[in-house]
Amino acid sequence: MESIKLYIVYSVEYNAMDRDGHFGFTLLLYFGILYILDIFTTEKLVIGLMAASLSSLPDIDIRLRIRHRGVTHSIFTGVIAGAIVGYIMYYFGYSYIYGFEVVTLAFTSHIIGDLFTYRPFKPLYPIYNISIAFKLFRSDNKVINKSMMFIGSFTLVIYLFRLYGIDILSLIS
Repeated sequence: MESIKLYIVYSVEYNAMDRDGHFGFTLLLYFGILYILDIFTTEKLVIGLMAASLSSLPDIDIRLRIRHRGVTHSIFTGVIAGAIVGYIMYYFGYSYIYGFEVVTLAFTSHIIGDLFTYRPFKPLYPIYNISIAFKLFRSDNKVINKSMMFIGSFTLVIYLFRLYGIDILSLIS
């Protein structure tokens, strides 16, 4: 019964875009940009998949019971978190840039996705203290969230085909 109450509070009070929406939006954004820029590497594939997997990380504020879309929904926080994870990876003998890129991308794509919803927040805090919302759809809109997952997954498939030598878009047209 407690989990039902928590879900109701989560969906009504916080009105957060769901994991499917953020995951799919990250896939769409990252692999779409890489496709346009003609960047096709296995490393970028791994980075994009890891970032999509972590794309709901800024919503940790809900579990921590701090103000939703506050400090965790700032690109500045994403860059700091990326730098910390990058340093930890470097300390253990891995590439700093992979840790930095994965976490910063996860935060940034989440924040960009949330900008399309109705609830304003401060994505550039503390540099700019301006609340922004494009107000295109409700963040709990199931159709939008599932569509983002579908479109993002489709973008990933197109990227994978191209990565392995098949330009599926040219075959379609």
